[in-house]
Amino acid sequence: MYENETQDLFALDEIASESHVKMIKAAIPYINIPIQKFAAIYVKALELNNTISFFSNTGGDLSACSISAEGTALDMLNDIQCYCNDEEKETVDLLVNFMNSFQLYNTYKSEFGNTENNGLMGMLKAFLSPEQQAMFETYSAVLGT
Repeated sequence: MYENETQDLFALDEIASESHVKMIKAAIPYINIPIQKFAAIYVKALELNNTISFFSNTGGDLSACSISAEGTALDMLNDIQCYCNDEEKETVDLLVNFMNSFQLYNTYKSEFGNTENNGLMGMLKAFLSPEQQAMFETYSAVLGT
């Protein structure tokens, strides 16, 4: 097991995979091939049973608020990004950059009053590629800015 593997598991994986389940998962590649299929299905059944028990018996909560009082959409995107391929990372990066730009714009607007779209929005859009500008305009229209 890698040093940080436990830290990298999803919250749901931590609930579903007790230590004995993790041990069976680690052993699967080393057992006979015909038994691997049974062992893998058995592990998934145990995980499903643990998940059902968690939500049935404890009234479990996996929301970001239960993990961290500071959980935001940006935190979620940064966590998701670890599991993305290169193309997906590029899309997540674009969303993170858009959200940061939007947050910067709102901060500017609250500090210096309502500005025309030619002000800060024009400056922000100048840093974006034509495709990103189109996406920015689309999101701005959706968000009502």
